[in-house]
Amino acid sequence: MLKEVYLTISPSAERIYVATRIHGFVTRRGDSYTHQTSENSKNPYENLEWLILKSMDLDDEGEQEKTLATIKLAQITAATLNDPDLDALLLLKQCKTNLALGNYFITIKNSRTYSRL
Repeated sequence: MLKEVYLTISPSAERIYVATRIHGFVTRRGDSYTHQTSENSKNPYENLEWLILKSMDLDDEGEQEKTLATIKLAQITAATLNDPDLDALLLLKQCKTNLALGNYFITIKNSRTYSRL
């Protein structure tokens, strides 16, 4: 059902969110998720979708440092779009990864910084 929804949404924060849910459901079952986008896309939303899903792949592999680096790249791209939904999604992923690494202070600091915006 989510895949049908995904296919009807043009590149946007909403489609990225749906793609992350599909990725999560598929990989929790032990399957692999095939990305629908490319890192070379000219569309910034498609490029972000690829980066976010790549960060989820890296997280699944236990590569938290690489996950953070990929999230940072996504945040740089997202900053040009001025889309609060994307900023929130990326911040959640960044906080989750920092928690997994035991970077509790960084997680709290980032949450407080964004809560003042």
